[in-house]
Amino acid sequence: MKTKIIGAIVLLLGIVSFVVYSKAVKAVPQDGVDATVMRFDNLRALRYTEIFLIGGNGLTHNLNAAVYNTSGLNNSADPRDSSPQAMLDKVDAVALKKQFDVLSVFKNGPRFWTNDWIDLPVGTGF
Repeated sequence: MKTKIIGAIVLLLGIVSFVVYSKAVKAVPQDGVDATVMRFDNLRALRYTEIFLIGGNGLTHNLNAAVYNTSGLNNSADPRDSSPQAMLDKVDAVALKKQFDVLSVFKNGPRFWTNDWIDLPVGTGF
């Protein structure tokens, strides 16, 4: 009888551990693997936002993030604003978290560049 109880407890602990681990450890998209570096000039005072898809191990706090930057995008109406507020307001962090199955999503911005130029890795979707 004790063996069955101990076996059931071990099985239950294994299931709970698996569920906790699968919720606490998430990979981030690796779409930057084939990124190429592009130079962006005339950035000073350009408005931009970064979106962080945060993954890693939430149990050990060994986290990492895939970072997406709006610089060079979305600014056909205003060349100095790559993060229009109306567009930024539509970014749903909860939906992105679910879509990409990550631990968290963080909108960093809007901000303004203080650099005159910068070299950024750019993925194939640019």
